[in-house]
Amino acid sequence: MYPDIEYSFEVKNIIVNGDYATVQVYETAKGTAKEPSEYLEDKGQLESTGEYIYYLKKFGNRWK
Repeated sequence: MYPDIEYSFEVKNIIVNGDYATVQVYETAKGTAKEPSEYLEDKGQLESTGEYIYYLKKFGNRWK
């Protein structure tokens, strides 16, 4: 749908408390729909921004 889509993100803050962590992230996505599809009736450009919080738990040496 968006063959040239590009994603970027910036980590704003990380808080670790024992085996738990909270990561605040700012993400953007940009892309172009060059042809109509079953979801879009026309061509166009996608621009998306968002702020997200990921909650992680440590398992051994890995965060999930």
